[in-house]
Amino acid sequence: MSQAPQQKTYYCGAGAAYSVLAYLGFSTSHDGESLSQTCIGGSCGPGAPTSQKYLETDYWGNTPWYVSQTDWPVPGTLNYWRTGVYTGFYAAELPSTEGSYETELTYDIDNYWPTMPDVWEQVGNTHLWGHPNVDIKHWIAAFGYSNYGAGTDYVDPAANSVVGWTSVQAYNYNYPSSSMYYMMGLFPYGHVW
Repeated sequence: MSQAPQQKTYYCGAGAAYSVLAYLGFSTSHDGESLSQTCIGGSCGPGAPTSQKYLETDYWGNTPWYVSQTDWPVPGTLNYWRTGVYTGFYAAELPSTEGSYETELTYDIDNYWPTMPDVWEQVGNTHLWGHPNVDIKHWIAAFGYSNYGAGTDYVDPAANSVVGWTSVQAYNYNYPSSSMYYMMGLFPYGHVW
């Protein structure tokens, strides 16, 4: 998987989704659009440049986990970009246990489907590697695992980006899945798998 540095300070979701779609080989959408962070962030579709066709990032100023019962921007984007239908393989969920997260992660990765964890890094609490000790809500793309799922391998769109966090690495291996699960569990987050 290639890491895509987020192009705007609030584009972690766009950077992570770009990495997933590029990895899956979808450089063009079902509707014929060219893959770019700005397209899935809001420049493609009705209402551009703040279109709600894909991630709704420019509309909201972030990539929301959830908008309504029928509007889950990240799984909807990953599905629609590939198939032209908002529902399908990818779904958003907070696994009931850390073990469930590890099972879902290993299942998807073993079948060549990257996942997208959405985490909340709170001040004075658990953070992704290299992130500053500030309140951060952040999307990443998981592409692998270690130790039967006890470690999560991911690309971080904050690396080499406009965010300017110089200690963040593009590729991160064997991040403790217990910590990942903890940060996903800080309501209302989880992962798209």
